[in-house]
Amino acid sequence: MSTIPWSARIRGDVRDALLKQGPSPWPGLPPEFLFGVDPDRLDQHSINEVLVAMTELDRCRSYMAWLDSYFTAYVVRCLTDRPLDESAEYAQIAAEHMSRTRNLAMVTTRRMLDEAIVMATRLPKTGRALREGRISHSQFRTLIDRTNLLDPGPALHPNTALVDAAIAERLFSRQGQWPATSLRDMVDKIVFQHAPDAVREPRKRNLDKRGVFTHFEGDGTGEITGTMSAENITIAEKTIAALADCACRKDPRTRRQRQADAMYSLLSGTQFACECGREDCPSVIPEPGCIPDVQIVLHVIADETTAAAIEERQRQQEQQEQEQREQQAQEQRSSAADRESGGGAAESVVQVRRPEPKPEPALEPESTADAATDAGVAQMSLLEESGSDAENGTAETELARGPDTEREPPADTRAGVARMSMPKESAAADDRCPDAATDTDQSDTAPTGSESSSADTESAAETPIDGNLGYLVGQGAVIPEQILDLISRYPTTIRRLVPRGVSPEDVELPSALPSDPYRLSTALDEFIRMRHGECVIPACRGSAFDGDCDHVHEYDHEHPDLGGQTTPDGLNAKCRGHHLQKTHSRWLDDQYRDENGRLVTIFTTPEGLNIPGPAETLEDFFGGLRRYRFADPPAAPPTPREPGVISTSKRDRLAAKYERRRRERERNRARIADGVDPLNPPRPRRRKKRYPVVPDDGAPPPF
Repeated sequence: MSTIPWSARIRGDVRDALLKQGPSPWPGLPPEFLFGVDPDRLDQHSINEVLVAMTELDRCRSYMAWLDSYFTAYVVRCLTDRPLDESAEYAQIAAEHMSRTRNLAMVTTRRMLDEAIVMATRLPKTGRALREGRISHSQFRTLIDRTNLLDPGPALHPNTALVDAAIAERLFSRQGQWPATSLRDMVDKIVFQHAPDAVREPRKRNLDKRGVFTHFEGDGTGEITGTMSAENITIAEKTIAALADCACRKDPRTRRQRQADAMYSLLSGTQFACECGREDCPSVIPEPGCIPDVQIVLHVIADETTAAAIEERQRQQEQQEQEQREQQAQEQRSSAADRESGGGAAESVVQVRRPEPKPEPALEPESTADAATDAGVAQMSLLEESGSDAENGTAETELARGPDTEREPPADTRAGVARMSMPKESAAADDRCPDAATDTDQSDTAPTGSESSSADTESAAETPIDGNLGYLVGQGAVIPEQILDLISRYPTTIRRLVPRGVSPEDVELPSALPSDPYRLSTALDEFIRMRHGECVIPACRGSAFDGDCDHVHEYDHEHPDLGGQTTPDGLNAKCRGHHLQKTHSRWLDDQYRDENGRLVTIFTTPEGLNIPGPAETLEDFFGGLRRYRFADPPAAPPTPREPGVISTSKRDRLAAKYERRRRERERNRARIADGVDPLNPPRPRRRKKRYPVVPDDGAPPPF
């Protein structure tokens, strides 16, 4: 930095710049900055050109945010005359200058100062992604929040630079959109690899902030807010929604209004009622203080390494609890013997409560995602891992909560019973078919909720679990300790695509039913939902386990060999709404493997604009998903149809629709492969032919 005082370097022509502001130069920005679109002549451009220009505006906002932080960091260095990593406590000087000059609140100014210091010290390489428009300003704030426990000083945390480089490399090497959940999970995994405590500590700190808060608007209404763990919020939300849905369809209230009334009924113990006003209302409302008979399932994905570590921790805790119970029983027997030998002492009865034997859970067939199953059953699906590489292990977990903890649950869903099912490698049943049940092995894992005063028990509980991050569908990455907490609190079912100890490369899983090549097998259906986790549409947060597995290329039932085969690369997960939109509208999507073996998804608008899909799937989070192999679908004859159900004209139109979509996908792939225009750049606009104007000489026309 120059030794000239900053006040002496201010030129005279900029001292009064704010007092003599003239016209803004930004409206004169060249059209090249907007992908060639002239804002004054929008009618001369196509809708696709205007949409692409808007994406350039997003990149412009990212660059402006980077420029703002870059200028802010320079101002802080000049005003404090200290390095940025040492000037945080002196930033009040710069905050006062910026607040008055830019007419900003002091809170906003301090936040901008913090972002500028973090970008210059902790995340300098990641800041380049903001400069190039790879991420937005809000996404960069997410990166800052997820790396808050990484100190910029190499002496304090030497892995900070490694985390910064890994995040930047991932952002620049991936093509596609970064949904908020994917970006957050990507950062959490990188931080967990280099500094596990930086991921574990925020959960402990945030759980300490849990509580209930109220705010009154002053007009007779108010707001109540509860802060708690993500899984508890999910359970509470689904419970309130289930009670609100008990009202019949004639209820005049909106869904939000019914949920507000249902929440009050649950909290106060009053009766929730339908307000349709009919005497023959068909609604079935539970008694006050009870919740409807509904199952709430939480899906958690974890690799085999983490699952093995969690099972070992459970075994240790159960062993410690058993030793404590035996020690307490021994002490009670000794005290009873002492009283008997004392003579004349009053007899006292000591009862030792032992855990009740848990009933054997009954096997039940697998059902659809939207079908009702037994209450209180939680499912945890694990993918088998071999070797020591943590990336090779992948697992999925589904956790559920019972409908009513006050009433006695069924025998096979009693609290404290966990069911672990591991599909055999020969199982080819479809979990969407209630008639096809796979063979399962079962074992009980009782929850460990008792307290212990033993120092060994406390140290074992506080020791971090050796494992990798898991994934709670709908919430994001979770640490192994949180997975153990979920398994201990709720009944759990563990499923494995291959048996324990078997390498995924040694087993070829079925992809479709032998009787119908269109229907997915159990293994492929679970695999597709675990690979995506959520709806494949970047802006959608719908769970893949509540949606549909969609054939990206339409399956031709009349001629199955023409396309749309039931294969892992030809399927993705969509929520019901986006599935129907893709099927019945002119929206189109394509999915294939690129030269690096990564799964690429592209969406095409009805106007022909290609939009990149998600930059990452859970294959990047769980590398073990790439190890599973699936057999080719069976070559079965076309699905028989009843005569007269679909007319010949409808079949012809459907075949023409499939053929048109196949040709459009081929053209899109060819354009992307040639590198011409991944986002369909504007084509030369054909100008209308202009005819010369003939002067009117008053003569009659020649016809």
